[in-house]
Amino acid sequence: MGLLLRNACIGLICGLSADFFSNGMRVIKTLKQTSNDMTYGDCLQKAVEENGVFFWFRGLGTKMIMGSLSSIMFAVLWKYFEEKITKSSSILSNTDVNLKTGRIFFH
Repeated sequence: MGLLLRNACIGLICGLSADFFSNGMRVIKTLKQTSNDMTYGDCLQKAVEENGVFFWFRGLGTKMIMGSLSSIMFAVLWKYFEEKITKSSSILSNTDVNLKTGRIFFH
């Protein structure tokens, strides 16, 4: 249970930090996609004029909640399946296969 909680916390922190640091770029990208003939610099200037530096936080709450849940699930499931695959491959690591005869030899 401790390892599961640790992996969930790692996923949460990674998700929160990724969302926080990339959200402003998403805001600028969305402005660029919805505008006609504006450069990225123009979009940045427009965002700062409308909201000040707080444009960086626009839509961040919802993104952080959903991104964090997704990151937690990914981190936990990744480690779970990694352990399952490692355990199943460790069984096979103690075997030799003769490719000519098709025989399997266990140590």
